[in-house]
Amino acid sequence: MKKRSIFSVPSPYQARPAEPSTQSLHLPSEAQDPDTQVEEVVDTLSSQLGFEDSPEDVEEVGVSTIHVRLDCSKAGRMLIPVAFSSPTKGSVIVSVLIDTGFMANFISNKFVQDNGLPTHA
Repeated sequence: MKKRSIFSVPSPYQARPAEPSTQSLHLPSEAQDPDTQVEEVVDTLSSQLGFEDSPEDVEEVGVSTIHVRLDCSKAGRMLIPVAFSSPTKGSVIVSVLIDTGFMANFISNKFVQDNGLPTHA
């Protein structure tokens, strides 16, 4: 069986992470020290977003998804290729249906059995 990469799955659409914003924050024009203004903006943004930890307390986590390719070729469906690590077949690429209105995730019993995926009750 020929192995293929998740990036080789044909797809009409591809989403990439957005480039960092190049817009600058505009503060009220007051006669303040520029360093003080920057500190105030950082404090305001951190409290609004709920990030209260100092940068020293935050651990960097690697991103495992670089590209997301959506297949919208079937009307009303959004599919995304996902690579599973199968104990019996190695890496298996499958199309996953994205249902933005559903609260649960399902996988077929046949797929679990065919690929030797571990389960628990």
